[in-house]
Amino acid sequence: MSQSTAASSTEAATTDAETSVPETSADDEAEIDTADLLALDAPQYLRISGEVQLFEQIFAAAGTVTDKTRLGIAESGIAIRAADQQGHSMVDLRVSGSSFNSFDAAKGTLGVDVGRVRDALSIGDAGDLAQFALDAGIAHWKSTSTG
Repeated sequence: MSQSTAASSTEAATTDAETSVPETSADDEAEIDTADLLALDAPQYLRISGEVQLFEQIFAAAGTVTDKTRLGIAESGIAIRAADQQGHSMVDLRVSGSSFNSFDAAKGTLGVDVGRVRDALSIGDAGDLAQFALDAGIAHWKSTSTG
C-alpha cells in the first residue's frame, strides 16, 4: 500500500483531445463540463475507487501535455482540462462517475501533480483496485491488490 500527496496547481487551461478513457454520456456531460467547475474550492469529501488501469489512462492523457493539472469534480464524474505551456497541445477529458467501481464526491476542484499520481499507481497492476480519497484537506492515493 502506498500513499502520495497531490500537489496544488493554479495553471489555467483550455482543451480538446481524444483519449480511450470512457467519457460521460451527453446527458451527464453538461453537468461536469463547465469552466466554473475548474475554479471551485476543494470538495468537502471525495472517495473514488476503480481499476488501476482506468486511473492510468486518465492521468496518462493529462500527462501527455502537463505535469500538473486541475481535476474538476462533480457529483456525476470528473473533468480534466490541461494544456502544455505553449498552448500547442491540449486535453479535454470527462469521465462519468459510473466508469469507476465507486464514486462519492462533492463538487470542487483539486490540483494534481500528474507524475506523483502515476508513480503511486505504478505499484499496482492493471486489475488492482486504486482509491482516491480526500481526508482533512489532504488528497492521497492508495493502491490495493484485489487478488
